[in-house]
Amino acid sequence: MKKIPLFTGTVLIILGLCLISGQSRADDDAYVTDSFKVTLRTGPSTENKIISMVSSGQHVEILRSENGWSLVRLKEKSTDNEGWILSRYLMKRRPWMAEAKSLQDANAEMKVRLPKISDELDDALRREKVLVTRLEEKSSQFDTLKNKYESLKTGAASYVELKEKEAVTQKALEKTQEELQRLTEENRILISSKRNLWFLSGALVLLFGLIIGLAIGRKQTRHRSSLYS
Repeated sequence: MKKIPLFTGTVLIILGLCLISGQSRADDDAYVTDSFKVTLRTGPSTENKIISMVSSGQHVEILRSENGWSLVRLKEKSTDNEGWILSRYLMKRRPWMAEAKSLQDANAEMKVRLPKISDELDDALRREKVLVTRLEEKSSQFDTLKNKYESLKTGAASYVELKEKEAVTQKALEKTQEELQRLTEENRILISSKRNLWFLSGALVLLFGLIIGLAIGRKQTRHRSSLYS
């Protein structure tokens, strides 16, 4: 039995899948199958005029489909860019050549960008080292400031306590001064009263002496008068 070549078998499988899939929806993207050149016709039959030959991998837009044919618009041409093509020659995935070209382009771009990325990485590592050093410095400064803050906080608490004690002592001193002034005033009044009492007592003694003297004088005068009468 004659073996079917691998490529031919693959093409037949793709064609079979295309036939089974039936009518495709309109306004969709597709690609002409790999390793083919297919006809683009003016109508949906082999009897219609051929407009052009479309190469494998050609990107097209499906406008509508009917009876195994698809009306497509070529996306990479500006003239005669619409026509009918057999639906079985269209596929949804990108062609292998296009995929390979895309990968090659991406690989080339990466080769160009790789030195720049390497330089950026080295620069990022240098900046990271600088940032780590600065972070360590800031951490040390933070610890120092924290210790100072704790010391100030403790000192401030002692200061507040001292101020409170000073306020209490000041109030007690003011109260003592007021009491002293009151007692001084009372003492002054008392001394003044004692002086007045002593003065009044002296005056009374003197007055009493005068009264007694006058009484004795009158008695003696009467006695003398009785002797001469």
